[in-house]
Amino acid sequence: MYTNYFGLSALPFENSPDPGFFFDHGRHAEVLDLMQDFVTTSRGLLVVAGPIGTGKTTLSQMLVRELPEHIKLIWLVEPPATAKDFVMFVAQELGVAYTYETRLFIIRDLVKRLVELHASGKRTLIIVDEAHLMSAEVLEGVRIMNNFEKGADKLVHVVLIGQEELLATLEDPAMRPLRQRISTTINLGRMSPPMVRAYIEHRLALAQAPQDLMSPLAIDTIAHVSGGAPRLVNTLCNIAFRNAYVKKTKVVDYEEAFRAAEELGLGKAALHHLINLSSDAQLETLKAVDLEAWASRIREEVAREKAAARESGGAVVSAAGEAGASSSATAPGKLRDARRHGAGMAQAGQSGQSGQSGRTTRPWLMPLLLLGLSLATLAASVYYYGPRLGLDVTQHLMEFKRLVSLLHP
Repeated sequence: MYTNYFGLSALPFENSPDPGFFFDHGRHAEVLDLMQDFVTTSRGLLVVAGPIGTGKTTLSQMLVRELPEHIKLIWLVEPPATAKDFVMFVAQELGVAYTYETRLFIIRDLVKRLVELHASGKRTLIIVDEAHLMSAEVLEGVRIMNNFEKGADKLVHVVLIGQEELLATLEDPAMRPLRQRISTTINLGRMSPPMVRAYIEHRLALAQAPQDLMSPLAIDTIAHVSGGAPRLVNTLCNIAFRNAYVKKTKVVDYEEAFRAAEELGLGKAALHHLINLSSDAQLETLKAVDLEAWASRIREEVAREKAAARESGGAVVSAAGEAGASSSATAPGKLRDARRHGAGMAQAGQSGQSGQSGRTTRPWLMPLLLLGLSLATLAASVYYYGPRLGLDVTQHLMEFKRLVSLLHP
């Protein structure tokens, strides 16, 4: 897609698990060691859980790639529907020719086959992906299979890989017998923003990317809005690179990262991150944000909420509006509408209309007020400290004036 344009040897942000792009953010190496130790010992049940995109499948693939030859692998990409299906699948993978298709006889023939493999120096490893989708019945089947032993050795090693819901399921009192048989539980957390930055730089380096292909601010924005989930980081970076490619720019900058966040419904998070940046970084990046589009969306949202309020509020809203008419005859705009609504409600209450609340929900009011307060504070800081730092205060304050004017048409 964009590999030739940016001079890359490969697509650096694909979401398909690729051990070649494995990134050790400090915990994965430890987890991989634990998993390798698990399959080489006689312990029977391992649980690996974590949010979507935290590298669970990649770790499993790395484990499989380094499995000793004497270990027979059975991998279920999704859990079976019933405990019988689970037993039948394992039996078929091991070449068991069971005489009767009833669970009891299948287990008998399966155990016989496992004992034969154990006697020949082989071990059986079962990996179940998406284990958080397993029913209580199938988990009970896992517990029973974990009981297959020959002396002190487990005949079957089971690895359950799933999202964090798996841990909640195992905490159920009914799961206590299975929980007692778990030798190791690994909970993969999300990456911190510094780890995400290192992750992005690591993947770019593996793809032989030119230096400074992504600006620090673009990387920082993705690091914060992604929440530390590798899969979301990859998706955001992929979209940002695509945006830069379409725009025919050779550097993936904040604008491309911001638009990628917008495309995934994370535009507000990206804008909030901008507000929390230092003054200089904010002023540099305000120009990259499509303020007109943001202001237009805000006005559309206000109009929709007004229409909904008129339809649902009826006479109550009308009464509140009349009570506040003397103090609310101002030009249209989001903040003035909020003040007009608030004044009307206050006077309606003072005039004894306590039985008619007339109050409508304004979910946009508080975020907008906080945004305005942040921008005002920042503008005051620039005005006061700008001359001392050699900043062009007039130019910077014009950016804030433009933003405020867009919100007050």
